Amino acid sequence: MEVDTPTTCPRCGLTGPLIFTRQDKAWVTELVSQNAMQVAEYHVPVMECLQCHHAVRGDPIPI
Repeated sequence: MEVDTPTTCPRCGLTGPLIFTRQDKAWVTELVSQNAMQVAEYHVPVMECLQCHHAVRGDPIPI
């Protein structure tokens, strides 16, 4: 599953386009029932802040 590209740096607060640096994979495992698991693979964009150069990852789990 694709994850939304982050647009805000959590370190300095810059809002706007960030520089794409790479695409990571993340896996989330959910316990569905007593003996079953459901694993979801996410494609997570990793961006770099133009102002402070902090690496900013997309969040695979929407809150």
